[in-house]
Amino acid sequence: MRRALTIIALVTTLFACGAGFWAVRAAALASFILPGATNVNVSWQTLGGLRITYHNAGAPFAWRDELGRRLSAAGWHGRGYPNVGAKRPPFVTVWYTHDMQLGFVVITERAVFGGDADDPTRVIVDVSRELHLSR
Repeated sequence: MRRALTIIALVTTLFACGAGFWAVRAAALASFILPGATNVNVSWQTLGGLRITYHNAGAPFAWRDELGRRLSAAGWHGRGYPNVGAKRPPFVTVWYTHDMQLGFVVITERAVFGGDADDPTRVIVDVSRELHLSR
């Protein structure tokens, strides 16, 4: 019985820390929203994932480079994946990751964006976080 309560307490503590970390890092979501953004919408997609959408004026898909520069400057690592089957190439999906070590827990953040081929000023960013035990 004592062992089960200890495990439940540990899992609850980890979950609370993760939820608290999301709340603290919510301010960091501003790094995904470029200056001049309009019609900003942030919504939960899953327990650990958000979707950020908005419109950004400028050259078609120019927001991708600016967003990539911001994330790289903040220590994120990016990688582009060309969408070979796209109807209107070139269309690239970009995936950025960032790891944070908190004691024996690693928090992996991911930001994936590609946009909307029909509306090149529409920004769509999916942000997710996962907790892992460090090895």
